[in-house]
Amino acid sequence: MQLWRSRGSFSRDEQLGMELEFQAAQDPPIPSVCLSQTSWLPPEPGVYKANVDGAVFKNLSCVGIGVLIRDYEGQVVAALSQRFFAPLGPFEVEAKAMEAAVIFARDVGIQNIIFEGDSLQVYNCLHGTSKAPPAVANVLNGILFHLQSFRSFSFSHIRREGNKASHILAQHAQFVGDFAAWVEETPSFLETVIASDVPDCL
Repeated sequence: MQLWRSRGSFSRDEQLGMELEFQAAQDPPIPSVCLSQTSWLPPEPGVYKANVDGAVFKNLSCVGIGVLIRDYEGQVVAALSQRFFAPLGPFEVEAKAMEAAVIFARDVGIQNIIFEGDSLQVYNCLHGTSKAPPAVANVLNGILFHLQSFRSFSFSHIRREGNKASHILAQHAQFVGDFAAWVEETPSFLETVIASDVPDCL
């Protein structure tokens, strides 16, 4: 299930209310059912999809984030591998990865987008169907703030086996400086994985 919102859906008071809900980690007000996908599916024409993943490198004391943005034909629009030196756990890095995806998509200039990741915890927090732990409340508030830049957006959940491309980008982050970004080109190490995604869905 995807949650669609347009930019005009949030008034300033509503935005503040949502932030306070995350900060207080209150009970979720709206139930939601997650129908997880097992393979990558293209968005509708005019909409883009950003797949997101995070990785923890304990031996390096850092974490990695991977973001891959594709169009309705499966063509790569932009990709990001980013590294942070921070003591984050798996849940925290997945939330941080979603925030990075939202900011990256905004900076690329995309207006209509689906954000998709394999963390069911992050998905449920963003849908308001589970409590937001204090450790990620600020990150989730940041996501809500940056979402105001989009004309429309949604969140969807995909199982890990369908999120391979962004997983590889997250793993690749251990080999970059602060970050590496590709715009309108496909990272060479992703070509095989992306090629296997697209024929299955078009």
